[in-house]
This record gives sequence, C-alpha cells and structure tokens, in this order.
Amino acid sequence: MLSFDESGVGKEISLADVQQLAIDHGFEKANMTPGKPLAQRADLKGFFEVYGTNAFTPFKKKFMNERLAIPESHKNTAKKALAFDDDVQHTSSENEGHISNYEKNVEKFQALKWKFVQKPGGQALKPPIWYDLNAAMKQLTEGDVSSERPMWREDGSIDYAGQSEWDARNKVKGVATNDIKVKFAKDLEAAMADPTTNFYG
Repeated sequence: MLSFDESGVGKEISLADVQQLAIDHGFEKANMTPGKPLAQRADLKGFFEVYGTNAFTPFKKKFMNERLAIPESHKNTAKKALAFDDDVQHTSSENEGHISNYEKNVEKFQALKWKFVQKPGGQALKPPIWYDLNAAMKQLTEGDVSSERPMWREDGSIDYAGQSEWDARNKVKGVATNDIKVKFAKDLEAAMADPTTNFYG
C-alpha cells in the first residue's frame, strides 16, 4: 500500500495507488459504500488541490520528485467535487427537473464560450469542470470509455487534453442515466456560478 514515506524517491505510482491513498486520508465522496470501485469513491479533485495539482500526471510527478506532507489537516473537510451519490439536499422534484431539462442543459453547455489554459508544448486545456460535463454527456451517448489512458501526442509531447478527457470519462463508468443527468445539471450550475474562471466575457 502506497504511503507518503515513499514520496520524493522516484517511486512509480499508478492511478489506483493514488485513489487508495486519497481514501486512506479522508478524501472520499459522500455516501459511498466500501464495495464501490476506487474510481467512484475517491475525491481526487479535492486531494489533488491540496498539492496544487489538478490531475493524476502532475501529482505523480510531484510525488516522485518531492517529499510530500500527509494532508491530515484536510481530513473530513467539505468536498468541493460534486459526487454522484452526494447528499446536497436537493429534493426529488428538483432532481426530476434536472433530468427533464437535460437536453436544454446540453445546449447551454455547448453554447458557452469556455476559456482555455495554456500548457507546455503549446497545448490549451479547458477548465477541469468542462471535462466533467463533457464526460457525462459522452457517457450517455457512447457508454463507458474503453480505450487506454493516452500518454503522448503524435508530436511526442504529453497529451494533457486527452488525459483530462479520459480521467473524467473514467470517473463516470457505470453511472446510471438519471444520475448522470442530475450531475450534469449540478456541474453546469457550478460552472456558471464561477464565470471568471470558466468563460470568456
């Protein structure tokens, strides 16, 4: 089992290692049963934010090269990520509204002018929540992602965009249709509540 004592020594780690590490230190989505897959239970967004990263690859690099402190002070804090099985006190009628308005929400999502953030090698990524919304939409139209997680682009640079999209899609594997639609609505609301971060004027 991975521990923070192994950070800073060049140790190779896997996504599953990090998911288990996050759960071990209190970063678990609300109302998750132990029998569910690590990918559904681990609050990686909140865990990565503690270390100033937003995805597995930059966290892995930091873990391999830096001595990291245990995030004890962050245990059991309010989670920023919206989980599928969360308890955010929405009524059944509100959830039904989210489900029935899914197509309208998709139109809103596609019409928004999303910002881009420059990455090394000239790549540009959209805000993290865009990938969550895109993943939810593709889960409904294409089903579970079946490809391997991309690593490199054809020009030899790290495929940041491909990895962000794959990670988001992997998180929604096997999620029920109505749960996806409710999550999509909540994530869209969260994105629109922070226009400075997510959209161009």
